Amino acid sequence: ERIKNMRTFTINNKLYRAVPFDFNLVIDLQENGIEMSDIQKKPLSVLRIYLAKCGNFDTTVAGKELEAHLIGGGSFDALLEIVGKELDESDFFQHLIKTAQTENQPTESKEQK
Repeated sequence: ERIKNMRTFTINNKLYRAVPFDFNLVIDLQENGIEMSDIQKKPLSVLRIYLAKCGNFDTTVAGKELEAHLIGGGSFDALLEIVGKELDESDFFQHLIKTAQTENQPTESKEQK
């Protein structure tokens, strides 16, 4: 499964391999105050944690890398696209979303379908 993931992205002329949104990454997000429902609301925090995971360094280093990248004229578009694809293809993340939607769905909505 790890071999199929060959997506890469570049920040500050350094090449990184994308990592899947697995259990450990979701825990890293939660430990940094980001719940699954916050992913859209806190994209910069998600990018910082994601880069830290991909680079195998802490979030302070990741933040400095992202800041330097942006100041140097880079954008976050490619990284946002990678994160989106990894979220879409994550069996674990998709299961979490499905479970949350089922738990939050009012009983009436279930009956109407």
